[in-house]
Amino acid sequence: MDDEIRDMIKEVSARVHEPAGGNPEDVKSSYEAMKNKVSEMIFKEENILTPMMMETLTEEEWVEVKQQDEEFGVVFSRPHGDFWQPKAGQVEGVSFQPAGDDALPLDTGFLTLKQINAVLTNVPRDIFP
Repeated sequence: MDDEIRDMIKEVSARVHEPAGGNPEDVKSSYEAMKNKVSEMIFKEENILTPMMMETLTEEEWVEVKQQDEEFGVVFSRPHGDFWQPKAGQVEGVSFQPAGDDALPLDTGFLTLKQINAVLTNVPRDIFP
């Protein structure tokens, strides 16, 4: 599906950059098809793939996924920081240190005041009692 979406993005871009902007109906049609395919992929990732990964992958495998982010990159989002840390003692051969003097120790690792503020600023307030 990823390759198909990449091809669709290239097609939309090519149509937009045609002389005189190309045929507007062709551009719109290509864009709508691409948008629908991207929405379908996001739905499948959020509702099928991610829950399955959360149940299946170990901490060590999540470390590998995180390391591969740099190799493969992100396509439809921008990284907002490196907030995820493996649980202490779960990954052999890798040590995790506090991010600085302002890091607070938690059961799952450390968070800086800046990271805690980012979480509290971006998490919907209706989840708090």
